[in-house]
Amino acid sequence: MASSSRLPISLRLLLGLALCTLCTASPVLADGPPSLAPISWLVGKTWTAQMSGGPPGIAHIDTRYEWAVTRNFVQFTSRFVGSDGTLKRSYAGMFYFDPTAGVTVWYMDSDGAITSGPVTLKPDAMEMTFNQEGTAYTVDVARQDAHSYRWTLFEGGAAGLQKDLTLNFVEMKAP
Repeated sequence: MASSSRLPISLRLLLGLALCTLCTASPVLADGPPSLAPISWLVGKTWTAQMSGGPPGIAHIDTRYEWAVTRNFVQFTSRFVGSDGTLKRSYAGMFYFDPTAGVTVWYMDSDGAITSGPVTLKPDAMEMTFNQEGTAYTVDVARQDAHSYRWTLFEGGAAGLQKDLTLNFVEMKAP
């Protein structure tokens, strides 16, 4: 026999449904989190850079940026394409906000090597710093206009950071 102090079943179901909705609801970030807003101009596009003076056998690099399905980090893939059209190397990674470290880049290359480091964001630029095998690197990305950006790699050495490679990426138009 039911106790008279219990809520009616219909009210209990309604309260349970409301609680489930509140516990599972999360804000939808149409443009991602504010911490990543400065790089939102890259997202949803594929960018390509023709190679000259870079790794031998690489004709161009294609990089695609997308919001993750959770809309709280930016995923990217970079494909290094040979002059014969075959994939020579690739990277997959993300930009995300770490509450203890700020905006961070993390990626893994096709050989399984992992690279990560802090990112400084500005309205039309970013700077990434990281180390690989004991060598310090900095990458500067600077938006040139709505359809292009400059990517510059600096390598650390005894004389400090020296420019190693500059690439000009342009937005690929959809076919």
